[in-house]
Amino acid sequence: MEEKVTVVSREEVAKLSADYAEIMARETHHEHEIIRDKNGTLRWKENPTVNQILERVNLNDLWVLLSIMGLDKNSEAIRNLYRGMGYSISGYWEIFYWEVNNEIAHLYRATADSLIEHHIDTTIASLEETIEALKKMRN
Repeated sequence: MEEKVTVVSREEVAKLSADYAEIMARETHHEHEIIRDKNGTLRWKENPTVNQILERVNLNDLWVLLSIMGLDKNSEAIRNLYRGMGYSISGYWEIFYWEVNNEIAHLYRATADSLIEHHIDTTIASLEETIEALKKMRN
């Protein structure tokens, strides 16, 4: 009999270990679902599009690009990438919260407000570029 993939609440995950509780306490700014896969492993719910892209792009090469762009393990874009990959919760903790792998883990402070502010800033910058392009076309 094949076991089903089930959604697991953040509260349930937080009760399993201090490491998991740390993730759940510090990542309240998104509602990415957590699942228990058919093997019993807790994972972020996969975004199939992310993994389709990663079938064509080497993750190590992508890391080089993201680093050049100034992103690090505390960057929400990188953490969101790993959540979208369907990374296990334990592996996610090792990469992003274990100070052996992320010496600046203690500095991670993503909040909904900071993400909204970043989105607004990038949207404004994009609109300004569009306005400039339209002005050039008009002249």
